[in-house]
Amino acid sequence: MLAVLLQKEELPEELRVQLFRFLQMSCNAGYVPALIYFGSILLQNPESESAGLSYLQIAAEGYQSAEAYYFLGVYLLDHQQKEQGYMLLEESLAKGFKGAAYVIGKILSPLSEIDAGKPKDGKAALEMLQQCENPEAKLEMARIYFQGCKEVPKDIGKANEIYKEAKELDPSLPPLEEIEVKQPTSTKKSKALVAIVAVSIVSLFGFLVYNQIRRHK
Repeated sequence: MLAVLLQKEELPEELRVQLFRFLQMSCNAGYVPALIYFGSILLQNPESESAGLSYLQIAAEGYQSAEAYYFLGVYLLDHQQKEQGYMLLEESLAKGFKGAAYVIGKILSPLSEIDAGKPKDGKAALEMLQQCENPEAKLEMARIYFQGCKEVPKDIGKANEIYKEAKELDPSLPPLEEIEVKQPTSTKKSKALVAIVAVSIVSLFGFLVYNQIRRHK
């Protein structure tokens, strides 16, 4: 609920400040969903970056949170600490967070611009992406089959089948033939990573709260 409220642009500033204070109190009490959500928000501002990292590190090291490892991994990748970032994503996946499989799949995809210092491998990318149910993962799978690559033969029928599944989940997805194939980039800020983080921050809070409740039943 807090995550939804904080995303509202029309939210009065006084209420926004109160909500952030409430989140901070929850973080200080060791509430893991708050640590991750607030930490990931603070990471988006250079002035509060160190505080965000601190909250996420508490969640990762103190509570072994798979989601915290995920955000730290993406952060390190985006700041050119590729090996450490990739290792944290693998740790997140090993702890059961499938969102990490999507990012690893994007890293390995020959059609993705994300460069984590790993060789591009279409087959390995598909193995990761198949673990995810989100439309973005299905879209990347469809793209790999649509374009074909060294490890994966071109298969238009398979591509269209998977794309149809992705489209059912997100009707706003662009047509396969209109998606540009981008070259890997080593620039400091990857637009693909920024987009992944933006979506993750909004969607993860509810998932985290649900997991927290389930673990304490």
